[in-house]
Amino acid sequence: MADIVEYEMIQWIQSLPQEHRATMQMSYLSQRKDPGTALALSFLLLLGVAGVGRMYAGHVGLGVAMLFLNWFTCGLWGFIDLFLIHGATVQQNREVFQRLRMTSGH
Repeated sequence: MADIVEYEMIQWIQSLPQEHRATMQMSYLSQRKDPGTALALSFLLLLGVAGVGRMYAGHVGLGVAMLFLNWFTCGLWGFIDLFLIHGATVQQNREVFQRLRMTSGH
């Protein structure tokens, strides 16, 4: 099921002139991150590789910090992030969408 960002993106794309639609859609799709993939990567915590989901979602610095935080918290921070990663990925996609809207001028 698509989230609200996807619906907003579809509506916005449909409002663009025909010659800009494909370009903007491809730009968004090439930059967006799938929340399900981010969550699956976060499950790698069970294998001792915490922070990978954050790195995938575009938060590389936080992902690296989580690698170290998990050592000090015995994996607790990685477990907590399992509940936060979906929302963070959706927010990242929203920021990509907003950036595209601002740069397109439409």
